[in-house]
Amino acid sequence: MQGFYIGTTYSILLAIAYHDIKTHTIPLFGCALLMGMGTIYGLLAQQLYTHFLGAIIGAGIFLLISVLGKYMCNQPVLGEGDWLLMGTIGWCYGLNVVIRCIYLSFIVGGILAIALLAFRLKTRKDTIPFAPAIVLATAMALITG
Repeated sequence: MQGFYIGTTYSILLAIAYHDIKTHTIPLFGCALLMGMGTIYGLLAQQLYTHFLGAIIGAGIFLLISVLGKYMCNQPVLGEGDWLLMGTIGWCYGLNVVIRCIYLSFIVGGILAIALLAFRLKTRKDTIPFAPAIVLATAMALITG
């Protein structure tokens, strides 16, 4: 059951990352679907508490980074959907996965940003969608988990 759950939820995360690349937005329907699936899985696996903590920690850290970054840089440093996506990942996979995912997402995002700048696909003024980095970091966190 766990393999089916991870495969299904990760497929939805890939669709969310693709949508972010194309539109620079995180679809709320995808996040709501994942949260519903996370609720059912958390109840069945009797892990709802760790899923709740994962959502609070994941969304809270990204929201804090977003608010502080906007205050310090006078421009958005994270999109509004990124903290929602990280909270959704925390709700789906729990506290342990979301903590690793937060750490890895900034490493993956940095590597992707450097590659996009080096190959001149983006400039320093362009916005770079962060959801693909978050989704790739989620896969890494689940594999190492």
